[in-house]
Amino acid sequence: MKIAVTGHNGNVGKRLIAYGYDKLVCDVRVEREVERAITSQKPDIIIHLAAKSDIDFCEKLENQEVVSQTHLRGSANVFKWANKVGAKVISVSTDHVFSGNGFGKYTETSKPNPKNYYGLTKLASDALAKAYDNVNIVRTSTLFWDSRPLVEDLIECIAKGNTAHVPSFMWRSYLHIDHFVTQLVYYCNNIEKMPKILNLSGNETASWYKFAVACAKAYSLDDSKVKPKYFEKSDRLIVPRPHRAGLSNKLAKSLGIPQYSYRDGFQ
Repeated sequence: MKIAVTGHNGNVGKRLIAYGYDKLVCDVRVEREVERAITSQKPDIIIHLAAKSDIDFCEKLENQEVVSQTHLRGSANVFKWANKVGAKVISVSTDHVFSGNGFGKYTETSKPNPKNYYGLTKLASDALAKAYDNVNIVRTSTLFWDSRPLVEDLIECIAKGNTAHVPSFMWRSYLHIDHFVTQLVYYCNNIEKMPKILNLSGNETASWYKFAVACAKAYSLDDSKVKPKYFEKSDRLIVPRPHRAGLSNKLAKSLGIPQYSYRDGFQ
């Protein structure tokens, strides 16, 4: 199969290109560029990764036009022209489409209720995807790697002998980015049996605090320097995020997709 990737300059995209998939070179917001790229390459599958994923960036009013143009117009352009050439699309979404007000581990049929602009526009992209028979949705949770601030800043803080105060109220199904790529490759190779919506995430939902303790131990650092933070400060403006998010992996596991925990990622 010929598989092409939008958002190929992102962290997931770069790994898929290194694996051997093709770049779909275009600004997804510009329909003429999308048309030219898709009709010339005629891929069998498009992995649609192009997005603005910085939550704080997305929430700022001055950025919301480019965010909506990317997530809505961009997705609409990709879905439309993929459909015209008979290509399947895997549209990558997020657990930020959920409120996180419950106990997390959302399933594929859980009701979305986003708390921020990023989640809202990704949910709108999901709605567009549902209108096309050739488009499937893959939702994931928080991905990590060595150089992501989530890990890098924590390691640097503890290595300097400082205390890291980490939220115990923020839960995600953490997954190493390379394991997510492995899951996507399996998905592509078995796309005919994949459902319209599927969660691909870590097989354990944990608090950020628990994740940070495991991270410190994995890097042979003093995990006693990691302290839980039980609530958000109310004296500063914070972009709302789902607290108890994370995704259920039961359906993915039943389909034979490789499963990993965040501890596997540290290994």
